[in-house]
Amino acid sequence: MVASHAAVGSEQVWPKDEKAVLAVATRSIPYVKEFLALYPDATVKTCYPASVEYTAETEKDVNETFYLCVTVGLHNRYVLTMGIRFKMSADQKTVTSFKEPYFHMQEVKSITVTPIAGLPGGQAHIDFTSFLAEFEYDKFKILKAHKGDLSTIGVTVRKDAPVKNFDREWKPAK
Repeated sequence: MVASHAAVGSEQVWPKDEKAVLAVATRSIPYVKEFLALYPDATVKTCYPASVEYTAETEKDVNETFYLCVTVGLHNRYVLTMGIRFKMSADQKTVTSFKEPYFHMQEVKSITVTPIAGLPGGQAHIDFTSFLAEFEYDKFKILKAHKGDLSTIGVTVRKDAPVKNFDREWKPAK
């Protein structure tokens, strides 16, 4: 299955079997294992990055790259995401290469739930503030060494101010 999603004219490659791609990537990319060891309740999904620079020179590489987002809710208020770019074999059964991850953390301002007929629990609208932090793997190593203490990488969080409905969208990190 190939879906079109390009600015210049080639086609973005999407997982043929998303569950299989997720399983292979989770097993094969050590950064994912590290994040899940620190945050076992994190969710792993294929995603598309918000900031991709399309040029005639980079388009083919960008379109052949898969993106993985590993996300966890923290302190019933924050969302930490690790993003990884990776490539797979043509049959999508083997990870052939991957880049060092990047991280960003956002604060959730509010979560409003709208009742919708036929959708148990309704639909949530999540309002985020701007990015609280963006960092690379070197800072994640510090975070990991300090068992997730965000202050060790210069991020101040409010642990006593949960956002209503947060636990409906994210499992709390242990």
